[in-house]
Amino acid sequence: MNKEHSWIVLSYKVPSEPSTIRVRVWRTLKALGVVYIQQSVCVAPDTAEVQKKIQSLKKLIESNKGEENEAELGKLKRWYKKIAKRDFFSCANSMQAKQKLEECEQTFRVFMEAVYTAEGGAEGEITKANGGFHERSQGAGETEE
Repeated sequence: MNKEHSWIVLSYKVPSEPSTIRVRVWRTLKALGVVYIQQSVCVAPDTAEVQKKIQSLKKLIESNKGEENEAELGKLKRWYKKIAKRDFFSCANSMQAKQKLEECEQTFRVFMEAVYTAEGGAEGEITKANGGFHERSQGAGETEE
């Protein structure tokens, strides 16, 4: 058996928090049968199925900024509640701050809907999804430079 095989060496970067994206990427790659050669670097056979899943993961990773934005929006909302509780003198800008927060929420909803529509999936599916993503196809016997 002296067949030439092509391989994909995949290197990716996802944030440690929230962990859901990192775990989803890891589980998907393990289900494909990749072999990790170090953290966030793996090797897989260069097949149509693997390429298709990698492209889906690439979109997931790149669009993960939505999850980061959602976390930031949550922080902003908690911060607003804390300040509103302490506003004993009904600050003149409190209504403006509330309106701006509502605008942020609406803008985020529109953004997320656009992401899901563009990806053709629903919230929580693997098609939604930060970080760098690099892939390289390499034939048998070739070495990385």
